[in-house]
Amino acid sequence: VGQAARIDFVLEVGPVTESVEVVGDAPLLESESATMGQVIDNKRIVEMPLNKRSYLELARLSVGALPASTMGLGARTGGDAGFVAMGSKGYHTTVLLDGGDNSARAGGGLLGYQAQIVKPSLDAVAEFKVLTNNFSAQYGYRMGPQVIVSLKSGTNRLHGSAYEFLRNDKLDGNNFFANRAGRGKAPYRQNQFGGTIGGPILRDKTFFFASYEGTRIRLGNTFLATVASVAARGGDFSSERLNMNTIFDPLTTRGAGADAVRQPFPNNVVPKSRFDPVSSRVVELYPLPNIAGREFAANNYFSSPSTQDDANQIDFRIDHNFSASDRAFFRYSIRRQERLAPRALPAPALGGLTQKLPADNLAFSWMHSLSPVMFNQARIGFTHSPTVWGIEVDDALNQQFGIKNAPADVLKGGLDRGFSALAPGGYNVIGQDCCMPNNHNLDQVHVADNLMVQSGKHILNAGFDFRRGNLFRNATRYARGTFFFTKVYTSERPNVAASRIETGNGLADMLLGWANRTITGTPFGENFIVPYWSGYLQDDWKLTPRLTLNLGLRWEFYQAAYYPNGGPNIGPLGVSTYLTEYSGMPRSDPRWGTFERPRDGRDAGRSQDRNNFAPRIGIA
Repeated sequence: VGQAARIDFVLEVGPVTESVEVVGDAPLLESESATMGQVIDNKRIVEMPLNKRSYLELARLSVGALPASTMGLGARTGGDAGFVAMGSKGYHTTVLLDGGDNSARAGGGLLGYQAQIVKPSLDAVAEFKVLTNNFSAQYGYRMGPQVIVSLKSGTNRLHGSAYEFLRNDKLDGNNFFANRAGRGKAPYRQNQFGGTIGGPILRDKTFFFASYEGTRIRLGNTFLATVASVAARGGDFSSERLNMNTIFDPLTTRGAGADAVRQPFPNNVVPKSRFDPVSSRVVELYPLPNIAGREFAANNYFSSPSTQDDANQIDFRIDHNFSASDRAFFRYSIRRQERLAPRALPAPALGGLTQKLPADNLAFSWMHSLSPVMFNQARIGFTHSPTVWGIEVDDALNQQFGIKNAPADVLKGGLDRGFSALAPGGYNVIGQDCCMPNNHNLDQVHVADNLMVQSGKHILNAGFDFRRGNLFRNATRYARGTFFFTKVYTSERPNVAASRIETGNGLADMLLGWANRTITGTPFGENFIVPYWSGYLQDDWKLTPRLTLNLGLRWEFYQAAYYPNGGPNIGPLGVSTYLTEYSGMPRSDPRWGTFERPRDGRDAGRSQDRNNFAPRIGIA
């Protein structure tokens, strides 16, 4: 992949002989280019033991490469086999799949945790090369390593493969916490299965190759949580644990400052007549304690739900030879992945986080030999990936529980699912995550062309590279609101820290409806387009039979991002998303005009930088 190889040979007339030789050749020395890189062929790809069978794991074996998660440089991609090289960050890595861009994008949504968009199976990868330093002018866009991946193609012979890899909890031991709770082993089942098939459609003309890989993972988790006892949810806190079993009536406060003091609730019971109507409904969502002897203690609820991860990857490629001078191929890759990551409490009390990772990646390439010394390759690629990081609760519940005027309920737009989080001190939070759902989408077009000309001692490469990415994100960001109950309203001396530790109960504060602090926010996001333009010229000049000079120049224009739905009359997908009138500020308010907005859908709010030239020089 991407190798400029030199092979010297001499043809001599010899006698007719017949022999059998077993030869082990040394690998070719990279004598034509100063580029630092390593090719990983299919034999090593399929024979190396790899957990979850990700070929990118092998990229970490390249010179200067390390896992991103261990370096803290773009560590979000580390869980998806992301890596760093030569001092770059994880988000600086470019993955080219059959010449088309397959890289993810940095961001707060799911795309920011992906090392690549589609994930072809090991059996579908013919080989790949990792370039870590001294690139030729043909490669750019990002400053980090370049991973050049080539998928297999069909041949004149029908061939295929089938496989399944299995991991199972039947071969594992139990863990300490499950044993203590008297529970069995949490399930762990990982099945990866699939196959490939390739062959001719028209002999010597048209070939096909297809692959499928399915992954099914069920990974047990062990959670301990602190939930309200039956007595406490009825207002009786007399049996709660130390420092949580004496509660005081905020309506009896006398004095001020450090001298403020309250009278206790009789028998440490909050009368039901004092219950807040919202809290009295929400507290019933807590599951009951299920660990014997710990009903009134911390960590009184045990659960072992399973993480679910279902993925399907399909790759299909057709190659066609129009003539000895013209060849083309088309590839379509499909990724469909859904995950459920459960948490300490079941839905709707809390529920897990869901992930939907659909992706489509297309590539088309046309290769044309203009003459024996002139060759051109044109490439077109397209990526579509609308990801959703969501919650397990589908219904909007704030209205059902009587919680009013949360920003998500006012703005709607699909971000109002679940209900506001209530966080009583000393107990698990009840309610949905602050920041989900989080929609994060990528649509990208990639067009490139490379012309190679051999002239005497020179091998010239010239071409251009254009990419247009459209990134969209819409995140909840406390749009349902979070209420904190920190014991301050049921402690004996509310302004004395020691008293707030030794007395009061966060759940009692919650039942009364007295929140110490709240966080609310409006959803935010962006919808912007980022065009990229580049052109390059590379000359590999063989000065002597043993010395090659690599000279190159690349021009890059990172066009400033612009907002197609921006402009003075902003919309819910514009640059000023959810500001001003979308958060209730009328245009008559003097502050409305202080927000900077694009003049139109092409205004980036900054000047363009068009003088980015990157010279390349190397000696081999």
